[in-house]
Amino acid sequence: SNTSSGSDTSSNDASSYGARLEIERFERETNHDVIAFTRSVAKSIGPAGKYVHFGLTSYDVVDTALCWALRDAADLLIAAATDLLATLVELAHTHRDTVMIGRTHGVHAEPTTFGAKVALWAPNSIVSHGLVVFRPKTFQMSGLVRARPG
Repeated sequence: SNTSSGSDTSSNDASSYGARLEIERFERETNHDVIAFTRSVAKSIGPAGKYVHFGLTSYDVVDTALCWALRDAADLLIAAATDLLATLVELAHTHRDTVMIGRTHGVHAEPTTFGAKVALWAPNSIVSHGLVVFRPKTFQMSGLVRARPG
């Protein structure tokens, strides 16, 4: 289908579908998913494609793909954790005077406010947010890092 800018996205979809079919065909021939993928990528590059898998193990390819997936997932988690923290702060302020029954050891206790209850959730959210923001740095890709095969 055409977009408002006039570009044809259906040709991209067809190209992607064709590449997927080619990879599936290569996988049936080689019985190896990574070799099938790298063969398809190499074919799409042209003459320089013969260097795509040169000096790499299959694990190098898989580990790089996993790093990208983890990095992208971390970006989603950071956005969600940021939104959660903002929501908790807003909810705590909105309900700072909303009275509710307190609970302790599964039974009723002194009255409290819903805002105070929500405010207690925020520190855990902040810690979780900090961990999510910190962790992606461990997924940075710079240079080839691998064990020697053998």
